[in-house]
Amino acid sequence: MKRTIPFGLKAVVTTALAAVIGSVALTGPATAATPQAGAPAEVRPGAQALSWQSWVTSADWNVGDCTMFKGATWILYSDGTMTFDGTVTSSDDHDAFLFWIDVWDHNNAYLGRVANRYPDTPDHTVFAKNMPDSDLQYRWLAYGNFPTDWYPRMGRFQPHGSC
Repeated sequence: MKRTIPFGLKAVVTTALAAVIGSVALTGPATAATPQAGAPAEVRPGAQALSWQSWVTSADWNVGDCTMFKGATWILYSDGTMTFDGTVTSSDDHDAFLFWIDVWDHNNAYLGRVANRYPDTPDHTVFAKNMPDSDLQYRWLAYGNFPTDWYPRMGRFQPHGSC
């Protein structure tokens, strides 16, 4: 079963002085993500601070028998990298939660999909978490990449899921 959840967006620009500038671009329904902001903990001398955009689920995301719990977080960085941190489970043994991420620009033109840095499916744009035991919750850490020229253009981020 496929299910799409639109997510809200908040762009956060951090400088070497850790100043934060933000603006809300789009918001979604009650199940949409809650934008998060912050500054880097440490900036090395001579290093350029990364800008980043994050999306945090504000409710559980149910896809078939699979559930991704509230608080799952995607962060896309200006250097073309993405991190994901979430917790998932399934009501059935031996399920797998799959997600893929589409990105659009500020004019709602499709930019493409984030690539999985460590592909574990035949499609390098799909992220998968196997869940052998339905009695357990599984921490899911994932890493992706996208072209750096997408970053200043990003207006909408939309993960899709399958179980």
